[in-house]
Amino acid sequence: MPSNFSCFLGVFFKKSRVTLLKLVPLRLAMRKYNEQSLADALEAMLKEYKLKSRLDETRVQTIWRERMGKTISTYTTEITVRKKVLYLTILSAPLKQELSYSKEKIMTLMNQEMGEGYITEVVIQ
Repeated sequence: MPSNFSCFLGVFFKKSRVTLLKLVPLRLAMRKYNEQSLADALEAMLKEYKLKSRLDETRVQTIWRERMGKTISTYTTEITVRKKVLYLTILSAPLKQELSYSKEKIMTLMNQEMGEGYITEVVIQ
């Protein structure tokens, strides 16, 4: 057998009797036991590398630009989400005042796009 050929040897134990199963190439054995969908694999990767919160924050920024339009988006300097609170930094005082009246609408809009309960409060700075 070549040195770069890895094998998986299945061993079956039953009442002090050992039965050897067939010798299977390791890549085939791993495929059988580690089979999962691409969506599950990506979700596991995001969780393992702790990238989900950053990805969600990027999605919120994209949604803000799409839903609020170019004018409001140009006056918005910072959009962050921490502990289910959306923090918006607005440069224009009149726009800041106008958006403060629409906090509930902004929260509803973001929750529709991101999933119910993602944003619980909106803070405009």
